[in-house]
Amino acid sequence: MNDWVSEDSFYNYDEVCKILRVHKNTLTKLIDEMKIPYLRVGKGYRFPKKLFGDWLRSNIENGNLNDFGQNDKTNMG
Repeated sequence: MNDWVSEDSFYNYDEVCKILRVHKNTLTKLIDEMKIPYLRVGKGYRFPKKLFGDWLRSNIENGNLNDFGQNDKTNMG
């Protein structure tokens, strides 16, 4: 098995929500708009750590993350 295919090479849905500090609805919107790298596995999603890290760095550098969690602040418990 290749290193990039191992189970620890992916984040799950909840992990990405925690990393981005967003509500699940916001992550679903990013997925629906294809703005975040992901793989569909059955009914779930997996986020390749390498691609997610590259995507996150690029969006931080470009200031694109500023609005992601704006509507979530009242929804985060």
